Parts: sequence; C-alpha cells; structure tokens
Amino acid sequence: MELVFFANYLFYQDVGYFDNSAETKPVLHLWSLGVEEQFYIMWPLIIYILYKRNINIFTFSIILFTASFLLNIKTSRDDISLDFYSVFTRFWELTAGSILSLVYVYRANSLESFKSSFGSYISSIIFNKKTKNDKLVFETTASIIGASILFYGITHINNKFSFPGFWASLPVFGSMLIILAGRDAFFNKLILSNKIFVWFGLISFTLYLWHWPLLSFARIINESEVTIPCRILIIFISILFSWITYIGIERPLRSKQYTRGQFISLVSIMALIGFFGLVNFETDGTIARLAFQEKRAAIAHTNSAVFAPQEGYDNCKKVFPQWDKNTDSHCFIQKAQGSNTVAIVGDSHAVHLLPGLIRKLPPSEGVVLFPASCAAPFIDVATATRERAVQNIRKDAYKLIDSAYDYIINDKNIKTVILSHLPKCSYSDAIDIENPNITDPSIVMENGFRRTIQKLEQANKKIIIVLDNPFLPYNPTACVGRNIVMLKNGDKCSFPRQMWENIPAYNWYKNIVETSSTSNNNIYYYDTSKYLCDNKYCYISKNGNILYKDTNHLSLYGSLYIADGLVKIIENGIGD
Repeated sequence: MELVFFANYLFYQDVGYFDNSAETKPVLHLWSLGVEEQFYIMWPLIIYILYKRNINIFTFSIILFTASFLLNIKTSRDDISLDFYSVFTRFWELTAGSILSLVYVYRANSLESFKSSFGSYISSIIFNKKTKNDKLVFETTASIIGASILFYGITHINNKFSFPGFWASLPVFGSMLIILAGRDAFFNKLILSNKIFVWFGLISFTLYLWHWPLLSFARIINESEVTIPCRILIIFISILFSWITYIGIERPLRSKQYTRGQFISLVSIMALIGFFGLVNFETDGTIARLAFQEKRAAIAHTNSAVFAPQEGYDNCKKVFPQWDKNTDSHCFIQKAQGSNTVAIVGDSHAVHLLPGLIRKLPPSEGVVLFPASCAAPFIDVATATRERAVQNIRKDAYKLIDSAYDYIINDKNIKTVILSHLPKCSYSDAIDIENPNITDPSIVMENGFRRTIQKLEQANKKIIIVLDNPFLPYNPTACVGRNIVMLKNGDKCSFPRQMWENIPAYNWYKNIVETSSTSNNNIYYYDTSKYLCDNKYCYISKNGNILYKDTNHLSLYGSLYIADGLVKIIENGIGD
C-alpha cells in the first residue's frame, strides 16, 4: 500500500481517522507517510519549474501555503475525512517548513534584523532598561509562545473538533515559532536540548511506527477499550521496540553504503512481506483465525436494517423521493396500497425495530418506517446538528420527520405510531423550530413531545413510546471471545444494569416522555430494558444469540427478541 504512496486515500475510502472503527486499523497511522511522500514528489518538481521559469520561489510558496490553508478550511466544512487525508488540504502544513527553510537560506540577514528589531520592542514593554541581546529576547518569547500554543492544542483538541480545519494551525504555527526561535531560545535550550528529549527525538520516527499497531492490536484482542494499565504497558513496549529498531535498522541504514545485491535483497524481502499480506487478505486470515471468524458470523450479518424486503424501500422512494438525499437512513413502506397499520418514527433506533415487527405482526398488518439521522421523533424539533462532519445529513432531518407525520396523520389505516430515539443525540443539542430562542434542550424536547402527542391524539392514533435499549460499555464481539485475551475483565456477555441506568441522557429522556404528556389515555410506554436486563445485569446475548450488532443498535435477533412485547401492545393494548 505504501509502496504506491496512496495509503491516505485508501484509508479515506475506508474509515474516518477519529471513528471508533479506526481503533481497529493497525496500519492506519501510515496515512501520514502517504501525504509526506506525495509532497516530497510534488514539491521538488514545483521548485524546479519555478526556478526554470525564474519565478520567485518564496512568494509562490506563500501563495501556495495560503491557498492550501483556505482549501483546508473549506473542505473541513464539506467533508472532514477528505480534509484529514488529502495531500492538497495538508500541503500548507508541510509548506510551512519549506517557507522556514527558505527564510533561513535566502532571507537570513532580514531575519536577524527582524529578530533584533522586534526583540527590542518586546524588551521595551517588559524591561525598564534596554537589554544587551534583543535578538535573544525575541527568540525566547517566540519559543515560549510556540510551546504554549502546542500545549493548548495537545490538551484541548479531541475527536469532537473539526480537525484539521482551523485547529491544525495550532500545532503548525506553534512548531514554526519554536523552530524560528533557534537553539539559544529559553524553551529550546532548557527543554528541547535536554538529553532525554533529544533521545526521544532520535527514536521518534520508529516510535511513531510502533505505537499505533500495538494499541490497535490490544484494542482488537481485548474487544473493548484498552485499560489504563494496558496502555501504560504498551507505551513502555513501544519505546523499547523503537529503540531496538533505531539501533538495529534505522541507524545502520542511514550510515552504511549498500551494494546492489543487498539493495535487491531488501526490496525482495519487502515484496515477500507484501505478497504474504495479500494472500492473507484474499484468504480472509489464517486457519487459526477461521474458528473465531465463524463465531463472529452471528454478528457480522446482523445488520437489522437489511432484513426487510427491498420492495418496502422502493415504495417509500416513490412517495418520498428526497428522503435519501437528506439523511443516511432509508424510509420504508411495506404495503404500497395504503393498508399499513403501524408506523415507526425516529432515528437509527427506530430502524432496528423494523425487522422484528414485520416478522412478528400478523400478515394483515403492514409497517411503515420513517427514520432520519439522530432525529428526535417529535414535530418541529431539530437535534444533533452542531457536529459539522454530519450536518449535511442532519440539518434537514426535522423536515423529513414533519413530512412523515403529515403522511401518518392523513393515512386513516395507520392506527399505531411508535416513537423511538437515541437520547444522547438530543441531550445537549436540540432546537425548537417554532421557538428557536429557547436554548434549554429539555424545554425544547418537552415542547416537541407535547406538540407531537397532541396531533397524534387528535388523529386518534395509539402511541407507543419506546424507552431506549441499554448502551453497551464495549463492542458485542467481546461476548464471542478470542483465544488470546489481554488483561481480561471477566464476563463480556453481560454488564451491571446500574452502568446503563446511570447514563444521564437516558434518564433525562425518560423523564421528559413520562412526565410531559397531558393525557395518557392512548399512550403506552415500552421499556426495552425489561426484556434485555434483569434486576442486576443487562445482557448482550440470549439463548446463545447476540442481541446487538454494535454498542447501541440491536441485531436481527435482538429485534426479534423485543418485538413480542411491542406486538402485544399493538394488538391488545397490553403495555408495561
């Protein structure tokens, strides 16, 4: 993959860097080498063309830096994953180093003069008397500011930020200031010149290569978030392996002249490793892994969204042609002739109810499904719209939900409406479209709930409020198990019920839907945890079958398992 320098674009097509699934990609960190290699191929060619055309290289570098930075800002709003992996949106970061080198080589006198002049200005602000070395004052100030910017970035940037975007300027400009400061600056001389930091600098490249695969394999083997003790152990192992690699491979490769035969041998070994990797990929792993893969098959095919007739999705496209263009969840109309009796409205947690219901309900019944990404099942309520990376599939989700309710209310055959929602989507991000000045999500959701219930009751619909299923503390594949387990934490097929009940978003939503209704005549509450948990524990598997397909969505079996209770309410009005 790296041999053709396209690792970054391959990973862009496969996974986002901050996605949960990214943690199980052992070579994901090689994306940066792909970007660097593409830059190192293009930049010398650009410099050569500029030189031949007698164009000012420094001026053009500034223009290219600015253009790439602006492209980065724009792309971060449109496609955050592309912004992360593309060499063109990352070009400015590497060009920053080139600009610094051009300054030191071709503008050295101007740089020295600037340092002294600006240092004199800083001295006049800080000190009462003129200092002997204004240049050193500037350099020390620059290094301290640069280090502070880096520290702020390290402590504040996380996966909730639209990164790189504007936020990438923190590590870039912080590093530029530190480099610009030079070796005599306070921070550089006292900290970065320390023997320990210098040693880590020497092994930094191999440390970068080792750390992620070790963390990723630990995550894969443990089937859940790696424990703190395990992470600390991996840090020390990474440092040890990095030092051994530096001493045994990197340093000899840099200092020794190799013959043609030795060069061919190294290339052959690399090609052989690539060949075995390809064979392993094409055969879906080694024989020892097959038994585990067979066990996981029960989860691999449990995407409940695909266990519904395609005809239903086609029917909905005819009625709502714009639905799929505004969200990543597909609507479903089981019977095209208006003989559907049950409607499900909500987000992806409405989707996983569908396969169980269409199998458990009598043939005379029909189901329609109206889901939108992270959408609350309430009229004129927009939720989870702040995150830029998914704004394109969420900003108009409320319009889809509103149009779904128009359809449901106008269809006299639909007798029952099921509302299902993942509470964390709206817990801190809810907007009342009718009253946008309201900033409290609780009030927004209460208003939306009452508004929705009132219209459904006026249309004489039976209403079922689904209280959300337990959110797993780790991936359900942990319940399957492996032959190797790192720092195993006991049973992974159940977890304490209290872990679920202590989640603030769950209790918040439950309180809203249970206390906000002015009438309970035709409202039923269906608490899925009564089927998925007992008094002490919540379960990932029942009767040898996995109930979940990921940490919060039910599998096909899970959908079937809880459908019986829903059918009782639909058919007989017997609720929790």
